[in-house]
Amino acid sequence: KANLDYESACPWDMNAETIGDSLLTPTKLYVKCCLPLLQKEMLTGLAHITGGGLLENLPRSLPSNVSAEITGHPPLPNVFSWMKQVSGLDD
Repeated sequence: KANLDYESACPWDMNAETIGDSLLTPTKLYVKCCLPLLQKEMLTGLAHITGGGLLENLPRSLPSNVSAEITGHPPLPNVFSWMKQVSGLDD
């Protein structure tokens, strides 16, 4: 609907010159900030959450007698808010 391509100005990310630049920004890796916690044995597990998100993956990482409650989440990345607006789709 928006008739944009890879080289178009990025409407959701003012720090990216083009849509391509924004979409190809590497994922932030958290290994460096987690290593001190692992070395102090403050963490017993880590997971790279992709398909299924936390709701499907968290229970698989916990013992059967342990449960978790998710009470908050990070904000939706700007690209998804923009796509929702442009497409006219709802949540």
